[in-house]
Amino acid sequence: MDMTEKDYSQENAIQIAEKHVPDEIIIKFKDVTDAPGQEERLLKAIERIKKIGFVKTLGVYVVKVEDLDRNPHAIMNRLKNHPLIEYVEPNYTMEICTTDARYKDQASALKIINAQAGWEITTGKGSPPIAVIDTGVAKHDDLPEPVCGYSVTDQDYSVDTVGHGTCVAGVIGAIGDNGIGIAGINWNASIMPVKVDDTTGTMTTTKVAEGIIWAADNGAKVINLSLGSPSDSNTKQYAIDYAYKKGCAIFAASGNEGVNGVYYPARYDNVMAVGATDNGASRTSFSNYGVGLDVVGVGSRMTTTAPSGGYSSMSGTSFAAPQAAGLASLILAIRPTSTPDEIYGFIRQGAKPLNGGYNEQTGYGVIDVGKTLQLAAASAGYVIPEQPAKTSLIGVIINAIKALFYMFVRKP
Repeated sequence: MDMTEKDYSQENAIQIAEKHVPDEIIIKFKDVTDAPGQEERLLKAIERIKKIGFVKTLGVYVVKVEDLDRNPHAIMNRLKNHPLIEYVEPNYTMEICTTDARYKDQASALKIINAQAGWEITTGKGSPPIAVIDTGVAKHDDLPEPVCGYSVTDQDYSVDTVGHGTCVAGVIGAIGDNGIGIAGINWNASIMPVKVDDTTGTMTTTKVAEGIIWAADNGAKVINLSLGSPSDSNTKQYAIDYAYKKGCAIFAASGNEGVNGVYYPARYDNVMAVGATDNGASRTSFSNYGVGLDVVGVGSRMTTTAPSGGYSSMSGTSFAAPQAAGLASLILAIRPTSTPDEIYGFIRQGAKPLNGGYNEQTGYGVIDVGKTLQLAAASAGYVIPEQPAKTSLIGVIINAIKALFYMFVRKP
């Protein structure tokens, strides 16, 4: 196995400078029942547009408009007021929510979120699938085989050129107590990779929406979205609502601009918005905050799996969100009937409050795996094991030491 460390210090370079695809828009036409007497006109209008994509479940078309660059606002406004159109919006691009690579051992981060106390209750055996809506998840000796996967592009979901999705998956579900590498929040995770980027690393509203819908339709009960945009979107909202109504607990990164303004989709009511702390006492400088922020996880120097087969140290709200998603899957391991709102409630109630209680800097506080699982276990009547296996703790220590070694030593 390749144990070399990949340099992620320039990872922000894949973020798209423009916030939408310049010559594409999204159109949702009204249902024929909402246009009495105009059914034929509506069908002809749909037939005439230059369709390059279609999200069937939401009934939205991706349309190429060749002259959009010249006067996009005029075109959008004209279509917006068309009597047969429900809404029109840009095909926004999403940014992965990560910063530069920095080093710190895994044990320190896990201590901040009280992970060991949680593992004494459950390590995730029997937990349902967690969808990683991202850049794909590469094969790795320290990651479980995917339960299933999907790609909205021509590439396979195990192709992760950017490397972001593989790092996110490691935070959620690197195999614990296996004698190598690191341990994820859920040692026995069922990972469902959903690749939504193209060969350039671009993720659009419609691709992300399609990925969310596929995950919800194929058994995911937890969805992680370590991506976002400052722009609201009907299409994005409808996809989130669809998954939420199908019983998916959804977690998203708050964004990395360090500004008052939680990114979408994290800002939506049906999503748990996760910001970042680096010390367990305050918001880290890059973490977006404001209305809608729910909790924070550790966002600095998270040691996780890299697509090279080795390990990397990563920073960003991208790596805080999957801590909460992994915690949600642990809740479902001991309380499988939990609804998304119940899961959100356990995590908020279990969080360690910072700065005196709920605030827009850190939400309800830093996630606490141990306390949250105690609350869920008590609610479910789950019997907490009296004598957790000592080898589990030893395994964690050994794994952490090995991870430190791999960060500095390149094996032949």
